[in-house]
Amino acid sequence: MEKCQIFVFGGSNKEQLSTKSYAKAISPTVTPLSSVELMILGAPVLPEAVPAVLQEKTRQGEPMASRQGKLAAHQALFLLKNCLFLPKLYVLRCSPVWKFPSLLRDFDDVIRCSAAKITNTNMTDRSRNKQAFQSQKVDLASAEQKKLPSRPI
Repeated sequence: MEKCQIFVFGGSNKEQLSTKSYAKAISPTVTPLSSVELMILGAPVLPEAVPAVLQEKTRQGEPMASRQGKLAAHQALFLLKNCLFLPKLYVLRCSPVWKFPSLLRDFDDVIRCSAAKITNTNMTDRSRNKQAFQSQKVDLASAEQKKLPSRPI
């Protein structure tokens, strides 16, 4: 039981402390976690932990993104897509990151700047928004074409 952890949720502070001390009495190796430390497979469970995790993922991505220019474009794009940022997307899928748009923007900027450097293009906010709008128009057009026939009553 080397990696035994406990998180006490709810109750008063006094009740939480007594629960933690009771757990320590039963198993001295148990480690109490705070709400910021509570994670499952590296993804934060509670919103309090999201900012620290997103900032850490962004911080980890910055040096990797800056070194991409030293590689050939194809290899750099492959590494960017499959190795550097794909593992970080797990956090985006499994935690309430939408509550922190400024931190997501910072993370997105690191990826966008790296992709721009690799592909030798200028990816501004305007071009990104235009591209997103175009893809939404295509999705709507394809949805119009795929309308199901109305059901007979």
